[in-house]
Amino acid sequence: MPYANKQDLIKWRQENAERIREYKRAWIAKNPDKQREYGAKFYKENKEKVDEHNKAYAIRYPEKRKFQKRIVEARRRARKYTTDDGTITSNVIIAMFKEQRGKCNLCKARLETYHIDHMIPLAKKGKHTIKNIQLLCVKCNESKGCRLEEEPLKYLEKFL
Repeated sequence: MPYANKQDLIKWRQENAERIREYKRAWIAKNPDKQREYGAKFYKENKEKVDEHNKAYAIRYPEKRKFQKRIVEARRRARKYTTDDGTITSNVIIAMFKEQRGKCNLCKARLETYHIDHMIPLAKKGKHTIKNIQLLCVKCNESKGCRLEEEPLKYLEKFL
């Protein structure tokens, strides 16, 4: 794509932004190892710039950042026990929060703070997938511990 000047190239990129995004998504899907290597190299060379960008993003989008942090924590735990299929994103958690109407999936209390809970715990060979997670209040998740979903209900009946 030879262009007479930089302005023509910028214009072409603006007009074809979605096409470029799709190409990049496809390339990343085909080359995850190269992308990971590139990302690590970029971070090493631009650590301050990346950290500054991440801080600005967290300030600009605090709700989305909160969801992302919880997902990172859940993935870290999932890697200890099982593989992460990568389907749990901040958008999934936001949708789940809306689907549960902002309420705990066990006690139905309003979720001020919440935990991402694995219905079949990772320690009991549960998977870190959309079908195996729910949002619980801190009290319910901490009382549930490493039990299967049905088991904590007996324990929780004392409090309800």
